[in-house]
Formats: sequence, structure tokens, C-alpha cells
Amino acid sequence: MDRVRLAMIVGFLESLGWSIHYTYSRAWVRTALGNDYGFILTLAAAETLPVIISLLGGVHGDVAGRRMIALLSTLQAPLFAAIPLLGLSRLPLVIAACSALWAYFWPNIVAPVMEETGRSGSGYARFAIGSTAGWGAGGLAVMMMGEAGVTGPAAAYLPAAVSLAAAGVMGIRVVEASAPRTSIAGVAGFLKESGRSILYFFLSLVALQGASEIFWNTSSLKLYGEAGSIALFSLFFSVAPTLVGVAARPLAGGAVDHAGAWRMLGAVITGYAALFIAIYLATGPILYAVWLIPLYVFYDTAAYTLSSRLFPEEMQGSASGLVVLAYSAAGLASLLLSQASPSYTDTLAASEILVAASAALLAAARRTGS
Repeated sequence: MDRVRLAMIVGFLESLGWSIHYTYSRAWVRTALGNDYGFILTLAAAETLPVIISLLGGVHGDVAGRRMIALLSTLQAPLFAAIPLLGLSRLPLVIAACSALWAYFWPNIVAPVMEETGRSGSGYARFAIGSTAGWGAGGLAVMMMGEAGVTGPAAAYLPAAVSLAAAGVMGIRVVEASAPRTSIAGVAGFLKESGRSILYFFLSLVALQGASEIFWNTSSLKLYGEAGSIALFSLFFSVAPTLVGVAARPLAGGAVDHAGAWRMLGAVITGYAALFIAIYLATGPILYAVWLIPLYVFYDTAAYTLSSRLFPEEMQGSASGLVVLAYSAAGLASLLLSQASPSYTDTLAASEILVAASAALLAAARRTGS
């Protein structure tokens, strides 16, 4: 089996485990705590802030090889398995540790894919079908739990733990042929020479990720309130968006290659500004419909492809790590806003401000890099 196809399976298993967590935890919070936007943003920060080590993981893989990193990622499994014993109050702490392990691992799965596919949008999109499908499968698992009346945390987190363990073990096969390709001095020298363009690009991703983390997490409580059950919530939070996302993946890859990653990322930023307002205003079937718009497949395809092309071929772990790192900085925005006990309107306003900043920073990155 070629490495891209094997990486697709790893992405499926990794996303399956995390999707079960994301889908189940939002319903768990809504049921136990109501519309506690402060807690849900704290959880979102725990899921994203530890990702700060992703660039270190990518550089580590480029410089020293990736096998040990894949093995380390299997530690997510026992941590997930402990969540039913530790309870909701300790969920952010455990998820923070798991998020750090994921962040160190994930750039080292994406890097071999970009190396083997010539850093193309269509190549990344083919790989990402696996992670998109895994996200939907996790939501389907939680939906089936709800239909069966099995709603305890053990029923969610133990299968998720098994999936994450399998992802780590299979990830070893994906990365075992990845020999060291650069040095710390080489990475540092490139980052120094690339100057403001890489910095502005990174900050643009941070701003857009911050907007997304804030808005999607708080909107998940609205979606659950509209759905009224964990089964219907899972259908629209995970399962249906996945079906649309898998279908849109080839289109996203072709669009990035045809229109260019810079232009596509700019279009996605504009699209999010409109989509957030639509979701804020929508109710009932209209809310379900706009929730399914698959902008995220265009975002991550454009972001990973552009970062891959901005970095040299021998630094693809570092390139992927930079994109993942944006999730961490975005988590800081969630954590800061959570301390203010925000209303839903406050989260929309904060998200729109961050989207505008993302657009301005992307324009600055393209201008300084040309």
C-alpha cells in the first residue's frame, strides 16, 4: 500500500477518535451545564492551546526522523480511556494533554504526503478524504449511541481510545521511510530569510482559526438546542457535514491548483465572514442547511498547500507544523474570551473582527512575499 493511502487510513482513525470526543463533549456540556459559553470556550482552548508544540514536532521530524513521534502519539489512547473516570470537570485538562500529543504527531503525517504528491492541492485533498470521513464516522457513532440510549462517557471515550491507538501504530508505517532531511540551522536560516511574509501568513491563519474556534464552539450549543437530541445533533454536527465534505474534497483540491492557494485562501476568509452571520441568524431547517456548507475543506487544502509551497521541499514537516501551530494561538483567543462570560452576540462580534484581521494579514503576506 502506498504511503498516501496508508496516511489516509491514519487520518481516518485519528479523526474518528477526536470526532467522537468533539461530538459527544458538546452534547455532554450542553446537557450538564446548559449554555455555559465560558466552559465550552475553556474546553476549546484546551483543545487548541497545547498545539503550540506542533512546529517543534514538525522540525523534529525534519531533523531527526518521524518514527518515535508516531509511537509517542499512541499515549493519547490511555488518556482518552481515563476520561469517564475523571469526569467532566477534568475533561479540559486531559484533552489538553492529548492535544499536545496530536499536535506533535500530525505534521509528521502530512509531511510525507506533501513530499510524495509534489505539494499539490489535489494530492493533499486525496489524503484529507480520510480525515474528513473519520470525522463523520465519529459523529455517526455518537448518533447511534444516542438512538440506542447509550449516552454515558465510557461508551464514547473507550472506542475513541482504541481508534487513536490504532492510528499511532499505523502512523509508524507511514513515517518509517522518512529519513532526516535538514538541520536546525537550515530551518532557522530559512525562517530568518523568509522574513515578514511567513510571519504575516501565519498570523492570518491564527486570526481565522481564532474566529473559527470561538464561533463554531459557541454555535454548537445553539445547534444542540435546535436539534433537541444527541442523535439529531450528531447527524448535523458531524455526519452530514462529512458526506458533503468528502464529496467536496476533489473540488477543493482542483480549485486550489487552478485558482492558486493565495486566491483560494482569500476567498475562504470572505466566505467565513458571511457564513458566521448566516448561522447566527438562522434557525430550524435553515440553520441545518447553512451548517453543511463545506468551507473547511477549501480552507485546510489552501492553507496546507500554500504553506508547503512557501517552505523548501526538505522542510515539509516544518511547513505543516506552522499550519497546525495556528490552532494553538487561536486557542488563546478562546481562553481570553471565556474569562469574560460572553454572550452569543459577543462571540459573533469577536469572530468577525478576527476574520477582518485575517484578510488584512493575508494581503500583507502576499505583498511582502512577492
